[in-house]
Amino acid sequence: VWGDPDVGIVGDINGKADNIGWGYGSHWNPVANAIRSFGLGAEVKSGWSVSGIASEIAAGNPVIIWWVNGVWPAYEVDWKTPGGKSVRGVNSMHVQVVKGFTGTVDNPQSFVVTDSGYGYPGRSYDVGTFKAKWSWFGNTAIVVR
Repeated sequence: VWGDPDVGIVGDINGKADNIGWGYGSHWNPVANAIRSFGLGAEVKSGWSVSGIASEIAAGNPVIIWWVNGVWPAYEVDWKTPGGKSVRGVNSMHVQVVKGFTGTVDNPQSFVVTDSGYGYPGRSYDVGTFKAKWSWFGNTAIVVR
């Protein structure tokens, strides 16, 4: 039994949970709601495409994605909330801000992402690696406008 990442942060905001020793974080809807609370637009996209991301980046809109961090092999983790809801998570969930790409909007070749959690301002991933890491969360993202 643990919290609901579709409602808010599960575990400590710094990645700790007293009963487990680590935290999970939150999924996209609570993050989109937080962005909107600052007067910005935030559109959640699921089952999305890399060309969709490239199109938004070309228009000057940052894109936030959920993917696996690649630090260790990813695997599904499941739990129930105190209210009995079943939650599907992934052990190595991570969030990145996509800020650039190479190639064309219709055929992106790589993406540049920023990860403040690990401290790098920009790292490039070829489109194949990007898609493999992103697919764990149903190709879900938030477009910030």
